[in-house]
Amino acid sequence: MGLAGFICPDGQRVEKEDCLVSCRLGRRCLTLPTLMACGQDREWTGKPSTTQLLSGLRLAWLKIKRDYFIEPQGRAFALLGVRHHAKLEEFAKVAQLVTEHKLDGDITGIVDLLEPETDDGGAYILSDYKTWGSYSLVKAREGDFGDALMQLNHYRVKLERDEALAEMLGQPLKISRLQLQVTIRDGGTYIAKNRGVEEKIVLLDVPKLDDDEVLNFFSGRAADLLAYINKDEMPPVCTIPENWNWKRCKGFCDVAEHCPEGRKINKLGAIE
Repeated sequence: MGLAGFICPDGQRVEKEDCLVSCRLGRRCLTLPTLMACGQDREWTGKPSTTQLLSGLRLAWLKIKRDYFIEPQGRAFALLGVRHHAKLEEFAKVAQLVTEHKLDGDITGIVDLLEPETDDGGAYILSDYKTWGSYSLVKAREGDFGDALMQLNHYRVKLERDEALAEMLGQPLKISRLQLQVTIRDGGTYIAKNRGVEEKIVLLDVPKLDDDEVLNFFSGRAADLLAYINKDEMPPVCTIPENWNWKRCKGFCDVAEHCPEGRKINKLGAIE
């Protein structure tokens, strides 16, 4: 189960492995490395990830329990983000900073960057890279950080309670500050400037939340997802914030065809 293949420009579906061997149309719609990158997706290991639990439980469940096909064009912005992360990771290693640190345990995650806080001895700044449109940046400046608020706080709590990391450092890790570095996809355009966004890359401070609030949220979500997987029962439809007021269901959800509401919105008929 999982990402099984691609939807070709003519609407036909092809298994991922077959596409990468040869193009059924005789001429590739994108380069082979691009298609290989588009064909990568998180494999279910039995442990949910932080970002997985921040999506709708139904969306997460369907991506685990169903085969699905994607249009490679729909991964364009995701590929930009991956390339962006890879370049910054390269320079973080040159600067001997902690980057792409993997968090283990019952819920996994990957930390983009830890930098020493020069003004607070022994403390670190936890940063996460995002590629957003100017609209999302405006919302964040108004205090709506979306999933990033819980994501960074969960990483913070796990890092500060990581015994292996504390042993390596000689003391428990202290996170003094959380921040997002946001690259604006439409930065410099008339639309962005009309929204008051003049920058192309922005640093945003993210508030800390209560540890128990964060841990209770994620442990509850993980327990719910695992219960639905074990029962082989589809979770309830994604909430309005999770489905972006239903906009995610139309054009932004890889598994909409397996969801009764997604099929209805996309006029695909009922699931047989």
